[in-house]
Amino acid sequence: MKAIGLGIVLTAVLSVGAWWVLNDVVPYTEGERTGDSVRLD
Repeated sequence: MKAIGLGIVLTAVLSVGAWWVLNDVVPYTEGERTGDSVRLD
């Protein structure tokens, strides 16, 4: 059961990390057309 819990936590961390990276990088690669007001730091 501990392995399943760690798997869930790892998946959640990777999902949040990927979401953060995408939201942090995409505005710059698209010329910042979304603006800084949309970013959640």
